[in-house]
Amino acid sequence: MTEHEWQRKLEFIVEQQALSVSDLQKLQDEQEKSESRISRLEGPVVAVLNMIGDLAKAQKTTDAKFNAMTERLDQVTDGSMG
Repeated sequence: MTEHEWQRKLEFIVEQQALSVSDLQKLQDEQEKSESRISRLEGPVVAVLNMIGDLAKAQKTTDAKFNAMTERLDQVTDGSMG
């Protein structure tokens, strides 16, 4: 391999290394942006999950009251028909 060929290969390697460093920096920047977006969403997501839990509890209470009312209505209507 001649010195000129050797020099060209070294230049190619250095260029590739520079591109890799540039690409890595871009990826790190994008990761920081993503982490920031995730951090901003974390609180609202937790709030929505808590609301869903509250709604589920309220639905159980509503179901229980509805079932009790239905049973009582059945008792009343069965008593008046019998």
